[in-house]
Amino acid sequence: MIRKILSAGLILFALSASAAENEQAVQQHKAYSDAQVLGRCAGFLSFMSQLYAAQNQLIQAKDAALKSNSWRIATMGALLAADWRSENLASTADSIYEGAITSWRARLESADPDLSFSLNQESKFCLSHNQSQEIYREFLKRIANQTQN
Repeated sequence: MIRKILSAGLILFALSASAAENEQAVQQHKAYSDAQVLGRCAGFLSFMSQLYAAQNQLIQAKDAALKSNSWRIATMGALLAADWRSENLASTADSIYEGAITSWRARLESADPDLSFSLNQESKFCLSHNQSQEIYREFLKRIANQTQN
């Protein structure tokens, strides 16, 4: 009887641990997906900064560049939440970011007739993910503060 109770307890413990691991994997996958979005938006904002600068709209250019930097930081926060190793955070975030810039530049150079519409859609897309950007930026700040203490 005691063996059956112990066996049942061990099975429940194993199932509980498995469920916790599965939940952690789901959270890490979501954080990685968020990192892709955040890096994409960081690249978009950098591209917009370059467009504004080319049009001599310097205040808008600076604003977009500052926002782009915040989104890049948030990208690293999301990658950290996805359990990426710290030495890979910056290079991976930069890779996502640079890929987005390259994509937008290619569309500009090819004189894409839908570019204006696409830029507007991307702006709306990024705005819809602003809360994620704020969450991951704060997450990274908390981790940095814990490391310093």
